[in-house]
Amino acid sequence: MNCVPGDMARIINTTLYGHIVTVIEAAPSRDFRLPNGVLHIGVRPGWWVCESMGKEFPVKRKTAGGAVLAAPNRFAVIADRCLRPIRPQAAHKPTTRRTNQQHGCHQCQARSRWQHERRTRP
Repeated sequence: MNCVPGDMARIINTTLYGHIVTVIEAAPSRDFRLPNGVLHIGVRPGWWVCESMGKEFPVKRKTAGGAVLAAPNRFAVIADRCLRPIRPQAAHKPTTRRTNQQHGCHQCQARSRWQHERRTRP
């Protein structure tokens, strides 16, 4: 999963591309109510209840008669695959490590020479 509860995320592959949301919680598999009281059907795992950080979502709803209406709503259920979390760069840790040769300080270079000499002794 891309997101965790509390993340700010950007919608990446729907008609709402670029829209910023806050991930609230995982959407349940049974019928439930959104935080503003609107009834929503259960969904498969991998969907999040999200709150809009800007304009409201045009959320499609089925009426009792079966008609589909698009009504604005501050909350929506969005698939995890459609979200990319926005996290600070300071939390990013590089996965590559510098070797002694790349580091370049005198102590590391001396240690490398000593290790090399030790390996090449008869």
